[in-house]
Amino acid sequence: MRVLVTGGLGYLGHAVTLELQAAGHDVVVMTRGRADAKPPVGAELVEGNIRDRERVAEIVKAGHFEGVCHLAAVTQGRESFADPLTYWDVNTGGTLNLLLALDAVKHERPPARFVFASSHVVYGASYEGALTEV
Repeated sequence: MRVLVTGGLGYLGHAVTLELQAAGHDVVVMTRGRADAKPPVGAELVEGNIRDRERVAEIVKAGHFEGVCHLAAVTQGRESFADPLTYWDVNTGGTLNLLLALDAVKHERPPARFVFASSHVVYGASYEGALTEV
């Protein structure tokens, strides 16, 4: 399977990329241009900011992805109170850009499987114990 990993140079993205590769998948890592980090050996690197709707659409159209792991986000809970518009723009707007890009190619190929990961911050600081999807 050909999989796009947004935020693929982050801590979680790096681990997900390695696991996908170990399972035999072809992984493309999307980065906004972090010069200090490199993708795992064998992963392709494409540059694009999740907030740039046109660039995200180009990447999705050219990539022919069968799966997407969307991990590109800003996740600092306290900082989000000081700068909520940036958090909205990256996390909500960026996700919308990715979904719109995937929707735009739906008539050309089967829909990509989509995995979205969120920060633990959405559960609140006082939550203890294991989390479930229910």
